[in-house]
Parts: sequence; structure tokens; C-alpha cells
Amino acid sequence: QASSPCSAQLAKDVSQQIQGDQVFHFRRTNTLLLILDRLDDPVTPLLSQWTYQAMVHELLGLNNNRVILRGAPNVAKDL
Repeated sequence: QASSPCSAQLAKDVSQQIQGDQVFHFRRTNTLLLILDRLDDPVTPLLSQWTYQAMVHELLGLNNNRVILRGAPNVAKDL
């Protein structure tokens, strides 16, 4: 993608390496190497939870609508 300089540079470097190396010339078929930049990732926000209750349940855990702090960092043992 033209808006991603990192992906463009990586694609250029890989293309030069493949063209300069004799290992990749044994196949003459059309191949495609797809390079994706995760900065332009529209799907990842849709995979995460959207409510605070769902995020707490995913990250900490809930049992009968009570937060489970067992194993959470920087939390006293008696909680």
C-alpha cells in the first residue's frame, strides 16, 4: 500500500533479494507475496470487547458478576 512506507521498503528489499538470488529462479510460475502493515488493520478493533464488563471478563475474569483478582499483578493477596 502506498500509505505504508515500512511495507513498501520491505517489499522493495524482498523483491531485490529474490531477483538477485539464483535460488528463486527454478520456478517460473506467477507467485504473490502479500505484505500487510498492521497499522492499517480494520479488523482487529472488531475482535476486541466493546463494554467494560466484557473487557474485565476477558482480562481478569468474572464469577457470578464478581471480578476475580486471583493472579492479577500488583493486587494484595487478601483481595
